[in-house]
Order: sequence, then C-alpha cells, then structure tokens
Amino acid sequence: MSGDTETPVTWNELGLVAVGFGSAHRIANLDLARVPREAGVYIVLICRGEEAVAFRAVGSAGRFRDRDPNVDIEELEAAWVDGADVLYVGKGDDLRQRIGLLQRFGAGEPVARGRTARLAA
Repeated sequence: MSGDTETPVTWNELGLVAVGFGSAHRIANLDLARVPREAGVYIVLICRGEEAVAFRAVGSAGRFRDRDPNVDIEELEAAWVDGADVLYVGKGDDLRQRIGLLQRFGAGEPVARGRTARLAA
C-alpha cells in the first residue's frame, strides 16, 4: 500500500483492495520472496465460504517467549465478532520478516513474538 491514509468503506478484501492493499493470500502458502523488505501494514482476514468458525481446545501455534499462547475458549468466544472479516491488523519495519514470523508461529514453531486465535481449520 502506498503512503495513503484512506480508510476502506468496507473492511473486507474488496474494500481493502479498493484503497490500495494487494489481493489476499493464504499465509501458509504465501511466497515470502514476493513480500517487500520494507515497513508497512498487513491485515489478516478470515477465509469466508469455508466451515463455520470454531475454536480449538489447544491451538496449533508455537510458543510465545517460551509461554503457551492459548487462552480459554470462553474468552475467545466472548471476544469474537460475528461476521467480522478482519482478524488482525499489524505493522512491521520489515514486512517479509514479520509475515515470515507469522507463518512460522502458525506452523507451530516457537517464536519471540506473536499470538494465536486458535481458529479451527
């Protein structure tokens, strides 16, 4: 995205693309070589058209600073917003490094930064 500060009319993939974000990609399949090594903002969206949202008793993400990142399902359900497309908005000084960290964390590797929402696959 360029340096614009335009706010999307709708916070979904179409609205984000309309204000300059690129198209959505599954993080597990994202080719990091295509992600720039520069500061920027990234947005994690839920994949619509798949199974209903369900939470796992134990998440698949790695440990965070040697601690278990999981929280009680009741806490996740209380914070969940039905119909939301945006799960997380983040920024990084090096997008390739930051998104690579998210890939590794989601794959179960321990990392120094990150958190998980334990969404069921």
